[in-house]
Amino acid sequence: QPFKAVLTGDESLRSRPMGRVTRPLSDMGAKFCSVEVEDRLPLEVDGGPLRPIDYALPVASAQVKSAILLAGVSGHVPVRLSEPGRSRDHTERMLSALGAVVDSHAESERWCVELKNVPERLRPLDLDVPGDLSSAAFVLVLALLGGARGELTVRGVGINPTRTGVLSVLVRMGAHLLVEPDSDQGGEPVGSITAAPTDLCATTIGADDVIAAIDEIPILAVAAARAQGTTRITGAGELRVKETDRLRALAQNLRAVGVRVEEFEDGLEVEGTDQPLTGDVDSVGDHRIAMAFGVLGGVAGNDIRVRGADVVDVSFPGFWERLAAWTAR
Repeated sequence: QPFKAVLTGDESLRSRPMGRVTRPLSDMGAKFCSVEVEDRLPLEVDGGPLRPIDYALPVASAQVKSAILLAGVSGHVPVRLSEPGRSRDHTERMLSALGAVVDSHAESERWCVELKNVPERLRPLDLDVPGDLSSAAFVLVLALLGGARGELTVRGVGINPTRTGVLSVLVRMGAHLLVEPDSDQGGEPVGSITAAPTDLCATTIGADDVIAAIDEIPILAVAAARAQGTTRITGAGELRVKETDRLRALAQNLRAVGVRVEEFEDGLEVEGTDQPLTGDVDSVGDHRIAMAFGVLGGVAGNDIRVRGADVVDVSFPGFWERLAAWTAR
């Protein structure tokens, strides 16, 4: 658009590197200028015409992919991109439902997405936004660990196959899960998921799992802490540039409550235990870290206090009240 704007965010967003987004957009003709710190928000954006792009993402990222696709839509230019693995495809599904032509396919060892024949206008759409599986995962793991009173069912949750990696990992750990498809909303499959108390076992979580469950690694690490055996997570280096360094936060907090953890550059090794876990943990301003340890603290016999607990309101307002109701005994 032909005007200048300044884009900023909260403290966690201002700490995150922006280069992986601004580089491809700059290749399309966008102009960015750092206002305070190089490669960080706030950024001044100088709007103008964009050009087509064929871009290879070095790391699979739904956020970067979506930024490029949306730039193609707003700039009315075709876009082709590829990534080393298939990341979440919510943007592709929504754009298709709005009338854009988006083609996704495997090519050699990469996943390619193409935006073609960009329409002048997108058509309107009515939909009920599905519930977030990343938020539902905390509820499901609470039930699996026996923290709730028996089974818990989450209804109206999105079960997009590019987002259900967390369910696949939990099933490998022996989880008792029942997924019941319901309907579609804007191209997104929706359904109900029921979880029942389960004695989980350790597993290996690799790079492909991480792509499909990038936001659920904190709650999977908590599940691993109560599983029988040692769970190894690799290929998760992307977690070091989330709201915080999630790998470090997980390792430090798990150790703080008595779990044996080894931290690697791209992952963790978590030794499960059935011993009572007690101590203080720090959310480090990250909603998913706070909720993961809230769930672990909700398991009978554990006594865990979360500093910075109110950060959960970013994605799950009312989480603590609901957790208290689910775990009431």
